[in-house]
Amino acid sequence: MKRRLPHVLVALSAALCAWSLYAWGRSFWPEDLALRSYKGRLVVLATSGNFTRYNERGATTYRSAAQVWGDFHRSAQSQWEALGFAYAAADYPLGAYRLLAIPYPLIVVAAAVAPAWWAVRARRARRRLREGRCLQCGYDLRETQGRCPECGSPAAAAPAP
Repeated sequence: MKRRLPHVLVALSAALCAWSLYAWGRSFWPEDLALRSYKGRLVVLATSGNFTRYNERGATTYRSAAQVWGDFHRSAQSQWEALGFAYAAADYPLGAYRLLAIPYPLIVVAAAVAPAWWAVRARRARRRLREGRCLQCGYDLRETQGRCPECGSPAAAAPAP
């Protein structure tokens, strides 16, 4: 029991730390957060107070992406637009909003990085295996048994011809 107590305390401490980090971050989130799509951009809309009615789908006060875009850019106290990105914000006594637009091509490129990296690594590994090279460093292992003399990693078995 004495050996388990420190582990239990560490686990509880880690859980409390994780929950506190989440709660701290969540305390800064707006009341309402919505994602919309408009003119080739992902629009992140954060609203509070009277502006939350814009996101109540099915309500008479609901606004489409085009209406929100027009309304918020027209009444924004602060706004900018560059390279496909856009931002509009306003703070009023009865509510506030933030609108951020991110171009979809940027999201596509960012999301494609990991799969492209994986594909390149998999292709390189297949080629090295086929040529009888070390999967880690590419050293020629045709005359070597067991381990790679260059990096020390175990030699992969080459496929039978």
